[in-house]
Amino acid sequence: MLYKEDENFINKMDYSFFENKNYTTLKELADELNITNYKNKKDLIMNIISFFKNYESIGKQYQKEREIEVRKPASPSETKNEVRKPISPSESKTEVRKSVSPSETKTEVRKSVSPSETKTEVRKSTQEKDSKTEIIRKQLSENKENEVRKPVSKVAETKTEVNKTTVSEIKDNKYNIIKQIGNVGKEGITYLVKRNNDGSEFAMKTFKKTKSSKNILIESELQNIASKSGVCPKIIDVNVDEKFIVMEKLDTHLYDIMKKQNGDISKKHQEQIIDIFKKLDQTKVFHADSNILNYMLKNNKLYIIDFGMSRKIDEKLIKKLGDESPNLTFMTLGFVLKLKELKCPPSAYSYLLNFISEANKSKYGIT
Repeated sequence: MLYKEDENFINKMDYSFFENKNYTTLKELADELNITNYKNKKDLIMNIISFFKNYESIGKQYQKEREIEVRKPASPSETKNEVRKPISPSESKTEVRKSVSPSETKTEVRKSVSPSETKTEVRKSTQEKDSKTEIIRKQLSENKENEVRKPVSKVAETKTEVNKTTVSEIKDNKYNIIKQIGNVGKEGITYLVKRNNDGSEFAMKTFKKTKSSKNILIESELQNIASKSGVCPKIIDVNVDEKFIVMEKLDTHLYDIMKKQNGDISKKHQEQIIDIFKKLDQTKVFHADSNILNYMLKNNKLYIIDFGMSRKIDEKLIKKLGDESPNLTFMTLGFVLKLKELKCPPSAYSYLLNFISEANKSKYGIT
């Protein structure tokens, strides 16, 4: 079901870096964001939300609220309440005439709700909805680390099984899958694999069966371009038919290092993050996803991964964003906002602050 607040959320988005333009329709906004891969209105809304999630805290909070609502098992009574719509007395009579025999009609009509009872039911439904919202807000304020590590729901498990099936059906005999590495992503799962002809180990990123071949090629192409500047793993192999990309494997997530350091990030690693952003701007590849889990290390050198949201930096994108260095501007801002949300110490982003404008510091309350 698509809730009215889904559309309201789009209207709350901050488009200040998109020419301060007001969008009157979702289609107009999609065209401006160059979003074309959607099947229906719900897909379109979720794609727009995904694009903005790194720059608007309301977007990330909305996404988490929706995930919690989906993961929370609904009781039979809740399901009935969710499906049932308030009806007027006249509508009740009409429905009764359709569903019962003439002999039962009078009895059933007496059971139909009066206007006063309907109002009471609506108030009760509103109170229950407000109560659910408050519970969600409390859950969002809990420890972030526990939130990242919490057990997956049945919905997530179902998605995992779909992707495992995809992997098991891979007929390419060049690789032997050893184990899953990292968490289940929204697009698929990454595995540690061994190449059969020489025993070399790589990371294989698998995709859902519905992932288009065009988008897989775009992702691999942009990552390959970025890899030439030494900021991300090199592409080893791409198979659009069996939906996977094979690349160099890395060792450790930056997030795991942060946990050992009470959320802190060394100045050396902060400098490497800025260097990654500058080189991405030079290679004309906008990464567009500042998720902290997208940073990994190998031999103490930092790399960025997951180019699923990336796009070329061309004149059209520069015009939309109003910035010729979107990685340095928006990726740095998004990264710092995530660190603040995780309640990391100020030393974790003290060097990064040098690359955030005073206007953005003031706008997002960054000190």
